Amino acid sequence: MLTALIALLLLSATAGAELVAVDRTLPAHLQRGGSVRLDTDIGLGLDIDNTDADGESEVPAEYEGRQADLWSEGDRLERAGALYESVQRFEALVSERPDVSAAYWRTARGYWRIADALPREEQERRIEYFDLADARAREGIETDSGCAPCMLWKYAAMGGLSMTRGFMWGARHAREMLGLLDRGIALKPTYRDDDKNSTLANLYYARAVFRRMVPDWFWLPWVIGVKGNTELALLDIRNAMALTADRVDYQVELGAILLCQGKRKKQPERIDQGVEALKYALTIPTYLRTDEIERYYAKVLVDQPEKGCAYSGEGFIDVNKVKRSDLVSATAK
Repeated sequence: MLTALIALLLLSATAGAELVAVDRTLPAHLQRGGSVRLDTDIGLGLDIDNTDADGESEVPAEYEGRQADLWSEGDRLERAGALYESVQRFEALVSERPDVSAAYWRTARGYWRIADALPREEQERRIEYFDLADARAREGIETDSGCAPCMLWKYAAMGGLSMTRGFMWGARHAREMLGLLDRGIALKPTYRDDDKNSTLANLYYARAVFRRMVPDWFWLPWVIGVKGNTELALLDIRNAMALTADRVDYQVELGAILLCQGKRKKQPERIDQGVEALKYALTIPTYLRTDEIERYYAKVLVDQPEKGCAYSGEGFIDVNKVKRSDLVSATAK
């Protein structure tokens, strides 16, 4: 889920597009719809959490009586795709128990999913909901400095804002975004919706994509505070897969990392391993609504392995046009 929000800080932006070449070619049947109900929208983008699964998440121990009912109702509504109604329940919980971080991150996730489901051309509405997601996740962290899901969803919200506000906005916040993932992973969260959806695994996955997509230019840390590293990305995705096996998105990311590593380090054996990983992804049963999109891009990568570093989950982003002077200018603001 949350698939590569991370295109050089989620560079699948519309603003700032003059700096990067973005290829989002998709067959018509896989393109985004205009509904924010998940039963009709494919939900391109960072589909980090699968709330389509059957069942019900465990009610946090802090909620009792009516509050427990609100949590369960919000959970069921989100799984049914009724995102606005779901967010209302979790907002009510935030109002009744502002000292409990759980409802903050569930509210942030709801706002993120509303924004992500909106058509790309509705930029102002998307920014509005990404801002709401960012604010609720931040409040959750302020309420509980150990809320790892809050860190994951603040990262996701900032990624969404990078996609809508543009490359330069993302570059200015790169260090903070990676820091959120580092802090969340260090907390070793145990929350999971089901056996294929773990907060810790999703944090590792998000960091793997980040580390693959951000270039490994030696001067980059002096400009935006971070740089890519495919060796560390490979370690992250293997940690994610150890926690949650047979996820199409994780398997495709493994393949993309190996392809990218093979290209950057001139290691043809890595490219062969990446192609095999991508072929295996085509055999994994569907879990997320975005899996069909991931499989489509897996086929593209098998045919065009040179695109491994540029894969974003929403297409391919060529960062080779980014100039050091543009980044310096962006981060100086």
